[in-house]
Amino acid sequence: MSDPFIPESTEWFIGELVEEFRSADQPENLVHINTILIQADSPEVAYGKALTLGESANRVFTNSDGVDVRVTFRGLRGLYPIYDRLEDGAELLYEKREGMSDEAIAKMVKPKEELAVFSPTWDDK
Repeated sequence: MSDPFIPESTEWFIGELVEEFRSADQPENLVHINTILIQADSPEVAYGKALTLGESANRVFTNSDGVDVRVTFRGLRGLYPIYDRLEDGAELLYEKREGMSDEAIAKMVKPKEELAVFSPTWDDK
């Protein structure tokens, strides 16, 4: 496997932190994937900062119902370089797929009302 191309000028990264929530009154856990912006001059520095930020989420608190909730940082789902300068229209992430049919491409594209930012329950997804 070859090393990924990361320009020396890269100074921003996107990290995906996985946090697990467990409460004493619920049999099932709740998992959040938090997408964060990290300023770093290398992938190694970005990785260290992402882990530090994730670990800072570890805590136990009492929710509004008086139930103890434990939050545990489980690790990183992803860490990605941002290639462009941060400004309006900058490309943050990309995916590359080959050989997709028109039908598969159409299934990927969502109408406005199905985009998370316009969904009334987007926080539940």
